[in-house]
Amino acid sequence: MGKLRDVFSKVGFCESTADLARKPQLVEQLVRASAARVDRSLETNTEAPYEERLRAALSCANVYALDTLIREDVTVCLDQRLGQQKEGWFTTTIHAGFYTRNGESILSLYDDGRDPAKTRWLSTGFDDFAKDAINQLANLMNRKKWQDWQNPEMFGARRSRYNAATKMTDHYFDWSRPGSFASELKKNPALAEPPVKLKNAPPRRAAPGF
Repeated sequence: MGKLRDVFSKVGFCESTADLARKPQLVEQLVRASAARVDRSLETNTEAPYEERLRAALSCANVYALDTLIREDVTVCLDQRLGQQKEGWFTTTIHAGFYTRNGESILSLYDDGRDPAKTRWLSTGFDDFAKDAINQLANLMNRKKWQDWQNPEMFGARRSRYNAATKMTDHYFDWSRPGSFASELKKNPALAEPPVKLKNAPPRRAAPGF
């Protein structure tokens, strides 16, 4: 089975046995970094510990994506504010945010606080949003023009579209500049700042509704 997996991994169908073997180490490295930085005061109702939920989310991403986050020194955090957004007509739920502050890069991921072990079959959990957000962000980071961006702050949403050829619904993650989510950010101004304790930053003030 391992040899067959390695054959398919060479053409991009799956991860190799070697990558799967080192994935837990990469996940733990990112979890430790996040646990030391995340602002726990933003958490409300949770069914499982923060580290357990983040571990489940990161484990869904590809190894190459985890390698990219570590190489780019990105702090990955779950953000329950994304699961408590105020919505309205013609607005889209934001499922992830990418922030740059004082030379730091922070990735925030949608978090509904639920226990990932209790996700029902065929239901969409926060780990699905995390997987798409992380993998697509890594794709962007690995493009040659990534380093040319002056301020690559972005927000993203997991979207769906019908594929007429396959007659199935495809899911994709759309990362865009903050201007594309102006309506959403206006309703949820707290999302303009990352869910971490920034270095040399004044104490955070709670925004109305959070």
